Amino acid sequence: MGEQSDSAVNIEERRVVEELWQELKPLHELVHAYIRQQMAKLYPGLVRLDEPIPIHLTSIQSNIHKSFF
Repeated sequence: MGEQSDSAVNIEERRVVEELWQELKPLHELVHAYIRQQMAKLYPGLVRLDEPIPIHLTSIQSNIHKSFF
């Protein structure tokens, strides 16, 4: 394949990924809102419904932290 073909494939892949993201985005937002609501119940005063979830309250951050130290 030449550079033009690679570029066309890359553009098509990006279009497909963007289309999929637009389909999944509403579900992502609902799940995130539900998790934030549940965490606000668990951690009153630390998690607010109108703000992002603090990273230190997620297991993702603690796993990253463990891998560095």
